[in-house]
Parts: sequence; structure tokens; C-alpha cells
Amino acid sequence: MLIIQAGKYGRLGNRLILSAHLLAFAREYGYYFIDFGFDEYSDFFSSSNNRPILSWPKFPIDVPFANTIRTNSFKLSRHITVGGRAQKIFGAFNWFEQIYLDSLMDEVSLDLEENQELVERLTNSKFIVCDGWWIRSNNLVKKHSKFLIDFFQPVTAIQMRAKRRVEQLRDRVDYLIGVHVRREDYRDVAPHLVFDDQHWREILKHLKRLFYPQKIHFIVCSNEALEWDNIEGISYTFAKESAVIDMHILALCDYIIGPPSTFSEWAAFIGGAKLGVLRSKNIEFDIGKFSFVDFPIGTRI
Repeated sequence: MLIIQAGKYGRLGNRLILSAHLLAFAREYGYYFIDFGFDEYSDFFSSSNNRPILSWPKFPIDVPFANTIRTNSFKLSRHITVGGRAQKIFGAFNWFEQIYLDSLMDEVSLDLEENQELVERLTNSKFIVCDGWWIRSNNLVKKHSKFLIDFFQPVTAIQMRAKRRVEQLRDRVDYLIGVHVRREDYRDVAPHLVFDDQHWREILKHLKRLFYPQKIHFIVCSNEALEWDNIEGISYTFAKESAVIDMHILALCDYIIGPPSTFSEWAAFIGGAKLGVLRSKNIEFDIGKFSFVDFPIGTRI
């Protein structure tokens, strides 16, 4: 029995969350699992590094030209599955099922565990193709969270780089707060969540007041080059690392704050940090708004 994830929806955080939900379902019901859509991120994670595909059980050996194999495998999977095509071809067979949700921004979501009729159909199928962002198995992600966190560990070099960056700061503060500055894509789709540099300065000052008298240090992660002047009374560092290292740095913080994002949500999930989500430009944010992420579900903006 096999579950295939055949789409690419968004970037790193999205890919991890979708893969985790389908992998949790596969593990619960004894399916093999393949994620064709994870290809360009595969070499950053120990379960898929130098392997031709992200899969569970993990592909047993390293192979040469793994990147080329992954890229071509994804293209083939899209050719077969795009637009529900696989269902049209194979749907007459009772061993096949395709779950197809059309869009990344689609308001329709599907929890694989909530519909008992669907669960029975899926568990009676030998071959399931999933193509859609809002396909979930929330309770199973929570149930299998330790397995998922272990499975999606970054390669050792990434873990060590992030750990060194954080350890340099730990000894002199009480709390590390990861700050996720996301603006690039939100300028078009969610302008109310785009905070300029001055607004971020005010957010950091507000958080310092909230945590007083504890000593805090902010680690700022962004895919944009930021050049902030010194902020009076605020201790902060720019991460300036790759996306995967930035994510792991956030995971090693005590708290994470930023606009809605699967990137920071996944970081909080794997690291056990408390996450604070800024859903407006109102900076009157209190410590009670930070919470643990028991299972990442993705964000609606």
C-alpha cells in the first residue's frame, strides 16, 4: 500500500507540514509514503539526503545523481497527476484513489481522519495519490509528533551551525526570542501583515517591556537583507543564514514571534518554542498570546 504526495505548494514550511500530515496518516495505517514534491529540499534533511526520494521507510542507501533523479521523478509525477488526471485514468480500479484539491489558497480543507467513509475508502485502496495543500490529519500528527520531529531532522552540519549560533548567546540572557520578518510575498497577498523597519523596532521594544526584568536577546531571521540601526536598549542579532539554518535557529529559541507563517510554525513545533502570531499591526501583544504548537496545521491569512 502506497501514498504519494505529488504537488509543490509554497516553500519550505509548507512542504514540511504537508509531508508530515500525509506521513502521519501513512504510519498510522501501515502505508508506504513517497513525497515527490520535496525534491529541492531533500539534501538538507537526514532522512532524504543523497537519496532519490523522500520516503518512508527511508530509502536504504545513498545514490549518485540523487538531485537529477528527484527532479525528473517530480516532473513525471506531475504529468500523471495534474488536474486530477490520475483519477481519470485509474479511477475505475478499486485499488486506486486520488485526493485532489485545486489550489494553495483554496478555502476547502480535508482532514483524512474526520470522514469515516473516506478513511474506509482509503484504507481499502492500495495506491493513493494526494495533490493539494489543505490535506491534513491533525490528530495523527499530534499522535506521531516525536516520530515526525525525528524523521525531519536537518543534516548534522545544519544542526551544528544553528546550535553554535544560539550557544554564543545563551549564557548572557534569560530568554532568546526568534523574530521572523516576512514581507516579500505578503506585499501582494497580505499587505496588512507587512511591517516596516520602524514597526518592528516598536514590536521589539514592546516585547522587552513585557519580559522585564528578564534579560532577552532577539535573533532576527528573514529572507530579505535587513539593515536596522541600533535600537536603544535592545539586544539583537541578524541570523543571515540559509532558510533551513534560520528555521533551526528559530527552533532553538525559547519564543518565536512573527506574522502567520508555516516557517515559524514548523520551527516552534520541532523545537518546542512558544509561538506568538502577529495578525495585525497592533503591537499590544501580551505573553499569554504565546503558545506551544502541538501540531502544525498551516496558516490562513
